[in-house]
Amino acid sequence: MKYEGGGSTTPDSGTPIKWQTISGYANVRNCGIAGNVGWIELAPVHTNYPIPLDYHPFAHAAWQYLRLQQPELVRDGSLNGDPNGDPVQEAFNVLTLADAIPELVQSLSGIYPAWLLRGFGQTVDLDNSWIRLKDPDGIKKGGGARVRQITISDDWNASTAGQEADLVTGYTYSYRLENRQSSGVAAYEPMVGGEENPLRRAKSFVDQVLLSSDYNLFAELPIGEAHYPGPAVGYSRVVRRSLAAGADITNQATRPHPTSAGPTVYEFYTARDFPVQSSETAINKRRLPFPQVINIPLLGTITVSAVTASQGLPHHDQRHAWQAQARGELSVHT
Repeated sequence: MKYEGGGSTTPDSGTPIKWQTISGYANVRNCGIAGNVGWIELAPVHTNYPIPLDYHPFAHAAWQYLRLQQPELVRDGSLNGDPNGDPVQEAFNVLTLADAIPELVQSLSGIYPAWLLRGFGQTVDLDNSWIRLKDPDGIKKGGGARVRQITISDDWNASTAGQEADLVTGYTYSYRLENRQSSGVAAYEPMVGGEENPLRRAKSFVDQVLLSSDYNLFAELPIGEAHYPGPAVGYSRVVRRSLAAGADITNQATRPHPTSAGPTVYEFYTARDFPVQSSETAINKRRLPFPQVINIPLLGTITVSAVTASQGLPHHDQRHAWQAQARGELSVHT
């Protein structure tokens, strides 16, 4: 599950509380509906340093943001300094690193347990947060335009000075499946607002840190997103019905025996049938069999050891194709 929202990055009891937008992915353990309220249980993030502990994924994401992006928010020691303090005292603190000793002890004893006790990352701003969910009704609004109705009039009313009515013919078009869900399929999501893209998912990995809490990171897939197709929408089922047939359906109570032709159903292949498929090959690593040793007289030696790695990320994209055209008999109950 992907999430993004505002969260506190400093102790909630502090003044003032510092907020930042945090985003990431979390594993869903369970979910359900209680009345008209949906609930989701998230799996905790497990760490082994200094002891095995589990943390809420939102709090863990806030802590990692502090470590990687804005560590100055939690450092009140000599490394930041006090702009209003005594210059001599501040210089002494920098040279002796006296104020950095507590940070060193905290790092060795585990950063996340200390921040949990201090109340870091314990509040979520729900008014500015969201999670990515599946669309329940299969209908999603987008831009662009499509044909709903085409009408042709002979303008006979104007030709007869209002004595007779116009003859209007035409067709209406429906883009729904038989279950009333939209038959539209987007080849891909727009880059702007791509947070809703279900193809974006996380590939988790752990960056181990010696004598400190590890980094639980992720790479966001798909890789090579620029090579994916544009956000075009194709429809797998288009039903064309004449205006006369529509009138027969509307007035079925007074027209038990309609005489209009039945609808024409067009079916197409879409990105649902031929999606963009991506894969990855195994990482191929090659290392020099023997390190190169360069002797430097009177100074020593330099040892050179190199390794190269390659990996393939192929994309398979198949375009839309014509599938079938079927004619059906008119049913006033359709």
